Amino acid sequence: MSFSELKKLTDGLLYPSESDFPLIAFHWPEAKNFDSTSIEKFIVSRFYNNKSFHLERSMHENFLDPICKNDPTNRFNKLNQFINRNLRNPQAFLFSENDNPSEKKLFIVGSLNSGEACGFHTTLIET
Repeated sequence: MSFSELKKLTDGLLYPSESDFPLIAFHWPEAKNFDSTSIEKFIVSRFYNNKSFHLERSMHENFLDPICKNDPTNRFNKLNQFINRNLRNPQAFLFSENDNPSEKKLFIVGSLNSGEACGFHTTLIET
């Protein structure tokens, strides 16, 4: 399993919501051997430092399975299979800033065999 495989699977893929946004793959070697609390703090420090936000934690399947059912290109199915086979303890974090609650940032993150954080993030619009 490699980050380059995940990057290839997400390249050009748009997450469907009221406005479609790209999936952006990430590899965070400095976030090693994390649990849900420590990865949440890591995401906040990178993206939400000094901002007021709301957070929902969920299983990654809640965001991918509905899309996979209506995926004519099969790309989301391949991405979901990749996550299930290659990332340990994949989790979903849905952040929204309190001053703009309709724009949400979805992070799906798990750990590689090395313990490093890997996954993707995107934007969802929900009005």
